[in-house]
Order: sequence, then C-alpha cells, then structure tokens
Amino acid sequence: MTNAAQGYFPAYTDALFSFLQDWKQLHPNAGVFAFIAEADIEVVSQLQKSCNQLGITLVGGVFPSVISSDGIHKRGICLINVPEMPPYFLLNQAGLGVAGERIAEQVLNKLEQLQSTDETCTLFLIFDVLIPDIASRLDDLYLKIEDRVNYAGLCAGSETFQPIASVFSNDLQLTKGLLAILWPETHKFIVQHGFSMPNQMLMATSTHGNRITQINWKPAFEAYQELIHQKYDVLLNKDNFYQYAVHYPLGLVRAADQIVVRIPILLDDDGALICSGEIPENAMLTLFQAPPPNPNHFVNELAEEISHTATTTESMHLVFYCAGRKMHMGEGAQTEIDGLYEKSGDKEMLGALTLGEIGTSSVGGQPVFHNMALVVCELSHE
Repeated sequence: MTNAAQGYFPAYTDALFSFLQDWKQLHPNAGVFAFIAEADIEVVSQLQKSCNQLGITLVGGVFPSVISSDGIHKRGICLINVPEMPPYFLLNQAGLGVAGERIAEQVLNKLEQLQSTDETCTLFLIFDVLIPDIASRLDDLYLKIEDRVNYAGLCAGSETFQPIASVFSNDLQLTKGLLAILWPETHKFIVQHGFSMPNQMLMATSTHGNRITQINWKPAFEAYQELIHQKYDVLLNKDNFYQYAVHYPLGLVRAADQIVVRIPILLDDDGALICSGEIPENAMLTLFQAPPPNPNHFVNELAEEISHTATTTESMHLVFYCAGRKMHMGEGAQTEIDGLYEKSGDKEMLGALTLGEIGTSSVGGQPVFHNMALVVCELSHE
C-alpha cells in the first residue's frame, strides 16, 4: 500500500470521478480499495462503472459507517488508491469450502505471483459478518498457511445484521462473501481493545458455533441475566437485550491469558445467546463491563505503539473501529478517534466502522477474531 493517495467523498460526484481520472493518469495500472457506508450501498454500482470505464482495478467493502479526519459518517465513500492492485480474490459462501481449504488454496496460488518479493505478505481479509464460523475458518487457514503471511482483517455488512452485498470488485457484489488481498509489503496492523482480565470465570457448558445455550449449566440468557444484575444491578430483559449487551460483553479466555471479546448480538426464542464469533464448548468465559468512555490511557498506549511502528514521516493511518464499541462509547468513540488522529500527526485518517476485527498478537502469529477492537494500519504515500 505504499505510495497511496486517498480521499473521503460525502457522495458520488464529478470530483470523485476526476480523482479517479487523475490517479489513472499517474499510474496506468492503478487500483482502488474502497470503503462505502451502508446508507450509500447503491454507489457500488456507480463506482464499478467508473472504474471499468477508466481501466482501474476495484475492490472494497460496505460498512455501517466510514471514518475520515472530520469524523464518523453514516454516508460517504473512502478511497485508498494504490499504484498497482496486489493479488486478490473473492469467494461466495458456497465457495469458501470446508475447513477453509478453498481460502488456503487461493492464498497459495496468489503467493506464487509474489515470489519476487523478499518480504512477508500481509493477508488482509474482509468477511461478511453473516458468515457464522469466521473464527474457525481463521484457525483452519492458519493450520494450512502458518506464518507464510501476516494476518489482518475486518467484518463488513449491515449494523442491522440483515443480508447485504458487503464485498465487491469490478464485476462482483457478494452477500455472505469474502474479499482477500495479499499486500506485498509487511504492514504492521495493530489490534487492541483495552479490556483487562476480570477475576470471575464462567464456563460455556453448551455451545454450537456462535450460539451459547448454557453457561455454568444454566440456560444461557438466565445465567447472563443473573450475572449482570448481581454485578452491575442492571435488570436485563428480552426487550432491552441489545441495548445493554453491548455494554456487558463476554470474554473468551485463550492461551496465555489472552482475552478475545464476544458481543452477544441476538437472543433467540430458546434463550440462547448469539454472539459475533464462535464460542467453543466448555470454553472459559468472563463477563466484562466495557471500558468507560474516553479512556485516554488506552488511546495514549495505542498512539505510542503506532509511533513505534511508523516507517516514514510521510504517512497516514487507516483506522477501523468496532461498531459495537461505538455504541458503547457514544460520543467517546469520536474522542478516541480524534485522539489517535491528533497523536499520529497524520494529515488525513480514513477507515470504517466494522462488525468484527482480525489481528494477531505477533508478526506472523495466528489470526484471532475480535469484537470491540480498533485496527490501525500505517500507509506510506508520496
């Protein structure tokens, strides 16, 4: 993503088309990486038409909102232009295959196109949030590819969790699909949520994929309801479920005390909790109270990590911010983004609100599916 130009456009206008024309004149093999707000999903077809007319390779995703230096926008388009689009592929849900073998097969094929580079590629994945087994597919993918690539990514889609065509290229718009891009440089993707480990542990005694039916051998909603009332004096019911669940997410305890956040997003008729991301059976869980709004210490730590990874003084950062985190933080979400923008020293910052985040704890490490996190990536440009 080096030598990238970029821009935020509140709507599809002549200025956007001129932006694409100018980029094509500078770079004959130009590509565009686009983030489009859900409310402007009809823009995808216009952007496809323009890029096809100009001979520009296009890939991108549709998200609940987009982010620019001016704030979080329910409407608009963010464009990241690259001199030459790296290898990429799209797969629909049927084409993902069992245990991720189709994803791994496509990645290995694309890696062959990049044999000339001495650096490890970054595999950037955008899944539709309605794919129910993203965490398992990441585990399977790592078993097949291991540390031949670095891993990062996002979930696209509608904040209503209704089906939309959330990933696209010049000719495709896919519902419940995957967009994968192999960036030929080693980019540092920072993924953080700022949660600390509570003392009380729970057990997911009966689960199926992202559906928890029992916690501590009790019906999941009953146990969750009791815990929230006991610890936080909140009276949770079916009517106010999502209003409060985003403030009291679950934590999945992994090796080395690593915590992966899971937001309960739906409550089914049987009292099971449907989470954004799988929960293994008999997994150890904890109940969080999400961090208070405006936790400046978290922004400071994240900004410091960004500064340590900066490779050039002429750079910008992509920022992907969990939509559930924004719902919890309220106006504090903008404060966190503003703080990162100010401390980064960037001339511009672009990104999107996401419905799940993918990152690793180390370069080349195993990819993990997160909720409530921020993903930050540095881009160098001319």
